[in-house]
Amino acid sequence: MKSLLLPIAVVALMLSTASASEPPPAEAQRMFTTLLTAVAKGDYPAFQKEGTPAFQAGITAQVFETVSAQLAPLLSAGYETTFLTELKQKGLQVFLWKVTPKSGGDQFVAKLVIEGDRAAGFWIN
Repeated sequence: MKSLLLPIAVVALMLSTASASEPPPAEAQRMFTTLLTAVAKGDYPAFQKEGTPAFQAGITAQVFETVSAQLAPLLSAGYETTFLTELKQKGLQVFLWKVTPKSGGDQFVAKLVIEGDRAAGFWIN
């Protein structure tokens, strides 16, 4: 039994490593970059343009400005992003990135939910 567990563990590790290193689809990367840049620059129209009608209605200018005011100073010196993974949740595509501000300090996880060809959700934690 011991000899069977080791090969299974090695295969599982190889599979998890392979999936984590795959880049996101080009459209997801483009949408993520557009949304994060919009937050960093306080560009509400660019942010809204990417979203579904529910996304657009749910994120008001006031909510966007509050979030942008908190994050823009951290992102204005530049930042690096690392794609983490893609998930399927409730029939939607979910993409996760690590965001590392070049100014140092805390790192963030950004989550982009795509429905069809539009953003259905975007969170930075």
